[in-house]
Amino acid sequence: MRTASTKSLAFWMAVGCIAAAVVSGIGTQRGLALTLRPARIDQEPWTALTFLFVGRGDWLSALFSAACFFHFGREVERCLGLIKFAGLVVTAALGAAAIGFAAALTDVGASGAVAAGVLVAYVRLWPLNRVSLFGTSAMSARDVLIGYIGLTLLGAAGSGQLRWEGLVPVVGLASALLFLTVVDRDSAGAKFRQRLKTALYGEGTWSREEIDWEGVPRDGLHELTLHELERVEAKAARDGVRSLTADERAFIHRLRLRRTA
Repeated sequence: MRTASTKSLAFWMAVGCIAAAVVSGIGTQRGLALTLRPARIDQEPWTALTFLFVGRGDWLSALFSAACFFHFGREVERCLGLIKFAGLVVTAALGAAAIGFAAALTDVGASGAVAAGVLVAYVRLWPLNRVSLFGTSAMSARDVLIGYIGLTLLGAAGSGQLRWEGLVPVVGLASALLFLTVVDRDSAGAKFRQRLKTALYGEGTWSREEIDWEGVPRDGLHELTLHELERVEAKAARDGVRSLTADERAFIHRLRLRRTA
């Protein structure tokens, strides 16, 4: 049974982003800080928590982060579980904080970094899924992630001078990806994906430098199938085995199974 939205950490992360945007607009005139300011962390210890919900400080970034948590984060949390999802959030936030301290930034907001981490987790779990955003248009997490990181990098280097604060989401993405690689390596989902990969492409196909083309049975093949096999073999000879696409590797594996049968 799917967990109710209000019991989801991702849901409350989305709510927190909107609430932080409202509080930031009110508290700016009163000197209230929600972003992490490395030089004043000892005087503003609450910002170690509140910076999770703040991005660049504008409504656009707040709405973007909230949308990522609401539309993508809940499914990631349901798949990974609360503990792993919380670890993903904390890891991405720590990556954002690390670049803030390393580059001596004035202030750091981690919501964009965490949102990027959620997106890369969704892409890793469901690379082809498309999600309806606010009931209007369906987009894949991969498209959203590529567009977001592209705009982030453009903003970081667009003026001709590198702006370190613009790299915060990229660092969050890299931190989340490292977390998933380490934590999810021995999970049931990772083992299933490995079994599926072996069934589709064969054992060790992706790391194999050579293919025994003579061992691929050609007797009884349709003329078009034989022509496709010769094309793939010529491509491998010209550009190397690693140049073959997933479909081409699966095609070869299916032909090799005929010999076993």
